[in-house]
Amino acid sequence: MHKISYVLAIAFSAFLMAACSDGGSDSGSARDSPAVSALPKPTPYLAGKLGVANGSSSGRQGTLAPLSTTDPRSILSSEQIVQNPWKSKGLTDLKLLEMLPEEAKNGLATGKWFKGFLYQSPMNINAYFRPDDKNPDAPGNKDGDISLFNAFAFPNKLTLDDRIGMVAVSFPTRRYVAYNPDPNIVVYDLRNPLKADSLIYEVAPSGQQDVRLTYLDTGGQRFVRRVNYFDELTITTTWQDANATQSMSLIAAEGSPYVTVRYRNLRPMLQAGQGSLPRTLTNSDGTRQIDLTKQQSDNGIQGVAVDEQPMQPFDEAIGAGTPRLTGKKFRFLYWLPNRALAKPGTNDGTIVAEPSAYKEVVFYASTPITLEWDKASRSYVASENFTGVIRTAAVNDVPMADWNNQTKLGISDLPAFKDRRKILDAYAMTFPTKSEITLNHEGGEQATVTFNWKTERMDGQAPQGKDLLMMGFDATHMPSLQNRNPVDGLVYLSNFGTMSANAGDTWTQKLTIPVILRNSPTGENLWLGSGRIKEADKDKLRTYLLRDARLMMGTDPDQQKSYLRNCNFESYYCGKYLHNIARLALIARELGETGLQQELGAYLAKNLKPWFEGIDPSDPGYAGSAIKENILYDTVNNGIITQRAFKDQSQDYYNAWYVDHMFHYGYYIYASAVLATIDPSWLAQNKERVNLLARDIANPSLEDKHFPLMRTYDWFRMQNFADAGPDANGPNTESSSESINANYALALWGAVIGDSSYQALAAIMTAGEIRTAQAFYQITPDSLPLRDAEPVTVTVKLPGGESGTQTMDPTKEMVRNVIRANNSETNVFFGQRLIFRVGIQALPITPISEYVISDKWAKTHEMRLRKLEANETSLFNDAIGRLPTADSDCFLAIYGGGEFTQRTPAEYCTGALRTSYSWRQSIIALNGVNDAQGTYDRYLSYAEKLEEQQRKYIKMTADAFAPQGGVVPDVLKDVSTPTTDTNTLWWLSARKSN
Repeated sequence: MHKISYVLAIAFSAFLMAACSDGGSDSGSARDSPAVSALPKPTPYLAGKLGVANGSSSGRQGTLAPLSTTDPRSILSSEQIVQNPWKSKGLTDLKLLEMLPEEAKNGLATGKWFKGFLYQSPMNINAYFRPDDKNPDAPGNKDGDISLFNAFAFPNKLTLDDRIGMVAVSFPTRRYVAYNPDPNIVVYDLRNPLKADSLIYEVAPSGQQDVRLTYLDTGGQRFVRRVNYFDELTITTTWQDANATQSMSLIAAEGSPYVTVRYRNLRPMLQAGQGSLPRTLTNSDGTRQIDLTKQQSDNGIQGVAVDEQPMQPFDEAIGAGTPRLTGKKFRFLYWLPNRALAKPGTNDGTIVAEPSAYKEVVFYASTPITLEWDKASRSYVASENFTGVIRTAAVNDVPMADWNNQTKLGISDLPAFKDRRKILDAYAMTFPTKSEITLNHEGGEQATVTFNWKTERMDGQAPQGKDLLMMGFDATHMPSLQNRNPVDGLVYLSNFGTMSANAGDTWTQKLTIPVILRNSPTGENLWLGSGRIKEADKDKLRTYLLRDARLMMGTDPDQQKSYLRNCNFESYYCGKYLHNIARLALIARELGETGLQQELGAYLAKNLKPWFEGIDPSDPGYAGSAIKENILYDTVNNGIITQRAFKDQSQDYYNAWYVDHMFHYGYYIYASAVLATIDPSWLAQNKERVNLLARDIANPSLEDKHFPLMRTYDWFRMQNFADAGPDANGPNTESSSESINANYALALWGAVIGDSSYQALAAIMTAGEIRTAQAFYQITPDSLPLRDAEPVTVTVKLPGGESGTQTMDPTKEMVRNVIRANNSETNVFFGQRLIFRVGIQALPITPISEYVISDKWAKTHEMRLRKLEANETSLFNDAIGRLPTADSDCFLAIYGGGEFTQRTPAEYCTGALRTSYSWRQSIIALNGVNDAQGTYDRYLSYAEKLEEQQRKYIKMTADAFAPQGGVVPDVLKDVSTPTTDTNTLWWLSARKSN
């Protein structure tokens, strides 16, 4: 087998399913029923490798065949080929490195953990090390933030500084609840339950740097950095001189407890302390001045030692207080502020003082070196040029308050420190340089994902696989490891809970593939789910199906029963809308309403056409519309973006920045896959267009030169990332369930086009991300990744005007929401309500939801979920049952200011009604996991009552605002988020036992 750049070797050929008579559909419909072809069945199979080898793009024989290698410029019209002017996050001065590996020419994979390293850091290479307060307009004051380009090689955070060639390391540490101490800010105002009922806060670590590795300035030109190599789990980046005779390389790997730097003919410089400062120079007359263009360490060293010798005191104010050190192993004891050590405060306006900790770091050198103290940089510097490797790792830490100046050197002799050093010493010699990922899924219950690291030894000897020490998440990696070789006694903290040590250069993780994605002789479960609509519910489901279909397709002349004839104006909204149409089509199939299924398919075809082709003959206003939408191929970044985002970077959730692509495109791929089962002729005409969306988010092969590899999926965390470009807190995902839905859509698309390997890849992605969602997003007593953060109690304003208290406790939350590499937030895009926070981790409700929603999660929060449903129902009934005024919660939840009439509150309240009714559906779905029959009965009663509630609202407002007429609430018109009555009832009926 060839060693190639993104190997997914396979030993099979794909085939396309032939259409045949179904024969299994319910025939209890009075409608004419066209012949129904069989649903494409799952045929996943994959056995091969992912990885980048030799940084080369050549020699890919035997790899997974790409979905397509067709140039998008031959698929789309000339008007759909553009040069994207927007840079990530609107940072106009963002600069990609000029020297990147060959693979980067296919476009940047925006979901990768190391993406910050692909840019110059900072954006202004001549930025000062501290702004010049006396000259605020000085060029050096601009764009000097290097933290924007952080990369999280768990458990460590790495930050590069291209001004001097430096890697800064922030070691793992405890987290704390980062609340705002101002009691008057809006997040503490919970008086309006339709606007805010859940506290917003962040859980984060202190952000200081621990150590920095750089080199003594050679006095020549600034070294230029390049990225030599990257794969899914490792990256190598190098600063070097123009002649390539001197260099410093960072070899970073996810999971490595060590940070590894290779030097060539340079004098290494080691620093410990909380960051960089501008250099203080002492003049001949004893006066001092600040040089903002040069760096020195904010030194925190308190003691130093060679190997396991006793710790020596360190005091740079004393000539003899900076010992000269010679050896291959060095220990520094230093101090660092740590907000997480403080006792929790509250929002009384008081700023909590930040305590400090004593910490120990260990450095290893491949050959003996002598370190001397350099006063100018406040750093230890090698006395001579060095060619070799230096590695560093965190040992342990203790609160400074527990020690005094006389006893602090004894910290290093504590068993908790010595024992961890023994482990680090034992494995320090072997380091990872490259990686490969092997995927195996033969269509059954299990799949495996194997990490294999290529290694070297610091002493140049042949490495042994057993000598590599790596860290894995205790919540995901460790339980699934099949060849686990645990190393007890070394645990680090992370934003994903504890990480434990495992020895060996090969990790094989077993994943459980959802039943509906496994090989099957039929496609029924793949498309319809494992449960079926119960016979007793079919007539009722059929009634709601016909109503919702008329509503959504815009076919009814009654404005209350007709919504969108065309959805061609916003990518996220229309994606979800068409997804819900596709859900109705599959439910119609199950109910035997095949004529209606064809109508829904025709609606999908009509509304996908403008997105793919940029034309909409069915909508006379489309061509000249300012909000006209369609997809474009971006030749700058090799990806698919939307028309509105191309014209205005803020549109479509910053789509042109490559934000949320898997969320948006997953919905269109799902709708396209369903349409292809209805109309094979549409598939023949549009396969390549849909492939463009799949290739954008999950291109499996470097043979496809027009898209980057697996743009959004991270294989270490096993989840898609929603953001793009560099970020100080690392990549994030808000909705785990929408991300999984995109993977599921890819599996359906693979089935439609008969691509077994792509189905298997998507099934593995789905299983991996379900594991991630249940471990990190769905909070249960067994999944408490932030248990180290102490709760904070704050004062809030409650409904009715009373003052009360609530507690910010990450361990008592139902969900986590925006999770980044470094921190997490309880905030979501839709607003400060618990129903949004919980619902966004459940929607959309589809057959894969049965596997996404953990039974244990739903059961853990059963009482809270029932209460949440009841509260939302009460709020909805109250809002629709009384005449809105300027003081009504439903009005104030939406009103943003400006003049209004007496009728305005009733008009605004319709938006709050739609939001309340539709978001309750996600909570209903979760309650259905616990009690399908009872929840079905309750929800049916809500749905049955709605028509009368709307009539009364219209009459009530007509009486109040005559002669203007009544306000039509149109509650069901918000059928984009999350779903429909029909789909909700389908879910509950399918979950029922009888």
